[in-house]
Amino acid sequence: MRSLTRYEEQISRYSKFILLGILLAGLLLRLYGVTSNLPDIYSNGEAGRVSNAVEMLANRDLNPHWFGHPGTTVIYLLAFVYILFFLGGRVLGIFASADDFKALYFQDQTIFFLSGRLLGVFFGIVTIGLVYLVGRKIFNKTVGLVAATLIAITPIHVSGSQIARMDSLMPLLLTLSFWFCLKILEKNKLLDYVLASFLLGLAIVTKYPAVVFAPTIILAFFLSQGWLKQGLIKVFSSIAACIFGAFISSPFLFIDFQQVLIDVAKEARSEQVSVTGGGLINNLRWYIENPLVNSFSIYGIILLSIGFLCCAYFRKKEELILILFPALFLLFISSLSLRWNHWVLPILPFSCIILAWAIYKLSELANKSFRKAGTWIFLFSLCIILVSLSSASLAQGREASGTDTRIQAERWITSNIQSGSSILIEPYVSNFPKDSFKLFQIDRDKQGALFQIDPDTYTRHAKLRPLDIGKIGEIGDIKDVQAQAIQYMVISHWYDLYLAEKENYLEIVKNYQGLMSSAQMIYEVNRVPKINRGPRIRVYEFK
Repeated sequence: MRSLTRYEEQISRYSKFILLGILLAGLLLRLYGVTSNLPDIYSNGEAGRVSNAVEMLANRDLNPHWFGHPGTTVIYLLAFVYILFFLGGRVLGIFASADDFKALYFQDQTIFFLSGRLLGVFFGIVTIGLVYLVGRKIFNKTVGLVAATLIAITPIHVSGSQIARMDSLMPLLLTLSFWFCLKILEKNKLLDYVLASFLLGLAIVTKYPAVVFAPTIILAFFLSQGWLKQGLIKVFSSIAACIFGAFISSPFLFIDFQQVLIDVAKEARSEQVSVTGGGLINNLRWYIENPLVNSFSIYGIILLSIGFLCCAYFRKKEELILILFPALFLLFISSLSLRWNHWVLPILPFSCIILAWAIYKLSELANKSFRKAGTWIFLFSLCIILVSLSSASLAQGREASGTDTRIQAERWITSNIQSGSSILIEPYVSNFPKDSFKLFQIDRDKQGALFQIDPDTYTRHAKLRPLDIGKIGEIGDIKDVQAQAIQYMVISHWYDLYLAEKENYLEIVKNYQGLMSSAQMIYEVNRVPKINRGPRIRVYEFK
């Protein structure tokens, strides 16, 4: 077998073609399942950002009136895409007026969500190319191509690029900011400080935790000995550029500060069933054992750890700033009260580069000790990780393309339950035809009061999506169900989640079980792994 050096020569010669192949593979994986569930929408985060953008256009109001994440860059980008879509429709004669465009949104939301998802796909593909450039600049073309391959097929990055949210934009902006940090180390120019900080400002108003990247710019400043020449100018210019980037992409974040405080307070909850953390060490272990292992495999995590340690040990400038952000960000999210899989997304581009370098370095060391063994180790490591990740991403796409459990449940309910029947529902169950049933929900903010949803007041869409204001188990008094003569109840996965943490939610579990014991289950559907997605849905008929 050829030595690793001979293969590197071939890789370098055909690097552009290899990169095109990687980008194409990443694009196909991200398009596989991108239309999942459309025109039905079940994600509140995705629905919220799209509705924010549409309402801005409908009301001719640049204030999104929501700053929870804050996600403002995504909201404005979506609004811009919708404007282009409307103008194109006017030229082609599809829309006679703005009212026609607005009517389409209420009739069929597919194009609004699909365009947002395709925007996310675009961000994901650009990130793949950028990861290659960063890996090549710090190490070499081989490391850059391996890193690009890893980010292209990592399941959580693939799925994060298929949602009309900020999940793929924030990693892109931070990776681009990092590129200019490398430029700072290389040339120490004022413009690079300004661009790195400006992009950080955009990233912060995409998602607040991006501020954790600031120490990377600061470290680049000191490692480049920036304080020796125009030090204060660079510091103040960086601060001004960051604030300017945040302001131009989210001006009302500074103007409507009262609303900012309200929305941030709502987001900063300390407890939520199934995602409540267990302290710094416990959360850190959870992130490593779950989203990171799922992203890179156990073998990949071992190599990634070796890569981190080697970068810290050799203490080269580029390698030090490469490991700083993922290390700080992982500690930051581990210190929070809640923990979510998608919170690791911003560190994936950096982690892929470190992992690619670890694979390359291990192979290089093996080549020096054992003749041609490095090539075998390089190929073996790649095969183990790439086969694991690509198969997981393909299975993920297959599930996204399948019929969601909530769609199956909706079809059964509309076919088997008489129109006009009264049904108690909760968040993340099926969407319901607007005028087919009398729908009831629980309002946790009103001591678990039971109320009937007025579809005309709540929505102008053809289907009604359950409000995220309370689960069935949060009902104040289960006797209210009988008092309202409710005939059916549709339960999502919440009961199972509360039951798994029963010691913390005794009253909620008791309410669920009290209602379930007074009813008969007449339908149930579960997801089938590698076939479809969705929570467990159960339909009960009260005796």
